[in-house]
Amino acid sequence: LYKNLQYLVNYCNTNDCLRNQILNYFDEESENYKCHNCGNCIDNSNMIDISLEAQKILSCIYRVNQRYGATMVIQVLRGSKNKKVLEARLDKVSTYGIMQEHSDSTLSEIIMTLVSSGYIHMTHDKYPVLKLTKKSADVLSGEAQIFHKEHLLKKKDEKEKKTSKTIKGENLDYNKEL
Repeated sequence: LYKNLQYLVNYCNTNDCLRNQILNYFDEESENYKCHNCGNCIDNSNMIDISLEAQKILSCIYRVNQRYGATMVIQVLRGSKNKKVLEARLDKVSTYGIMQEHSDSTLSEIIMTLVSSGYIHMTHDKYPVLKLTKKSADVLSGEAQIFHKEHLLKKKDEKEKKTSKTIKGENLDYNKEL
């Protein structure tokens, strides 16, 4: 069940040809890298290099001994003072707080892209754990580059900034008169 669900999640997060993803699911191969018909193939979005961010994420997964899921890895990367992070002494790892400038949702988006591209394996357990794959060594060594649609990452950051401002009360209409 979890394996099929993970395949669906990977399909939703890939930047590759969607037709090829479906063919791959049924153990078939396409002669072409792109079909030029699916949403990803006809999308002309600006692709940005996120290799450095990917290296930081993969390094964090390695430094926490591949024992935690995406939420905990994101909290470590953002330097969270969460009780669980501190109790597990994850604030002592070298990757703690190295991605504070990124929102939770942006880091989640990058992690899911890395999962869908095969650089991270997410276990099929009740509480999925992130594991490095053989392929992740290529990113860590700088041999492989990772690209992502720029507008998706910016949209995630902007959405989270708006939400946090609203929660803090800075953007609420009823505060204007006060």
